[in-house]
Amino acid sequence: MKRYIALTLICLSFAIGRGSAQSDTALFPENVKVAERLMDEGLYDESIELLDATDKLDPTRTALYSYEKALVYYLKGDYKTAIKLLRKSILFRDASDSVYQLLGNCYEMTGKPKKAISVYVAGIERFLYSSRLYNELGKFYESRSDRDLALGRFIAGIELDPSYAPNYFDAANIYLASENKAFGMVNGETAICLEPGSPRSGAMSEALLATYRENISFPGDTTVRATFSSGNIPLKEQIALMTGVSIPFPLLYELLLEEAVDEERTIDIPSLIRIRRRFIQLWFSAEVFPQTYYCPLFDYHRTILEAGHWEAYNRWLFSFGDRAAFDLWNILNESKTAAFFEWFGQNSIIRVEQ
Repeated sequence: MKRYIALTLICLSFAIGRGSAQSDTALFPENVKVAERLMDEGLYDESIELLDATDKLDPTRTALYSYEKALVYYLKGDYKTAIKLLRKSILFRDASDSVYQLLGNCYEMTGKPKKAISVYVAGIERFLYSSRLYNELGKFYESRSDRDLALGRFIAGIELDPSYAPNYFDAANIYLASENKAFGMVNGETAICLEPGSPRSGAMSEALLATYRENISFPGDTTVRATFSSGNIPLKEQIALMTGVSIPFPLLYELLLEEAVDEERTIDIPSLIRIRRRFIQLWFSAEVFPQTYYCPLFDYHRTILEAGHWEAYNRWLFSFGDRAAFDLWNILNESKTAAFFEWFGQNSIIRVEQ
């Protein structure tokens, strides 16, 4: 904590010493980073002091500094002051969609849902491709138990910005609680790949493993049943339909998964690694499947297989679902884990065009 206070004072004195001529603005973005670290440490007053001083030296970024100060007041629970700052911030030309997001959050926290939703809608009108604002709208509707409206907003957000992880997480949670769990499996795994290491990724890892275990069963010695769609139909009765993909994605996912189980009779991480490999092989065995249902996750799976990291990827993916199993495997396969993480850091599931 003392280290951050000292750093703040250094930044302030440096800014004051060199900022009077306003010819060197390189320090100002760094001051914002320091202010954010102060927020993380709970040093709210020190953060505001730094932002105020920087704002006076650099009036060209007032919208940014006002937003950051509003964030501090939001964290302090002083929503009234945060709202006052944010209502001014949205008037600036360089205001971002984050301003609308935080303002809407403040109204929700103060029990003003109508104002919150009007702010989110106004933000979307200004920032047509704001995935984060669609996410806020979705969470707003979900908090009021309107899951259909919420899901629609999350899906719209994914379509607008496929690299924004929160929409995948929120959509996945809704789907996993429904009969059509196939969409939840795809969105949940995509979310983990986009936001590795976060607490919600850990929770999703557990949820995916649990869903596999709970929804793949063996009614008889030679039969398997997967329940990931709202219309569970035996594989033999649907094989003709599959050739034309005239069935919904969740059912197709379910049928291919049943076939991929093959002779497995237990659902654990080693068997899932084999099942999921066979599933991807089945998916790409017929051109009509990927052509009809474009799924970046399945393309990513094929890339991982080709790169030779399939086992390490799946071990990592389900690591929070069975931490002991992952730790034991990792002890014996450190080089595989290291190679996968190096590859993973250079190969995103969503490729953003430059």
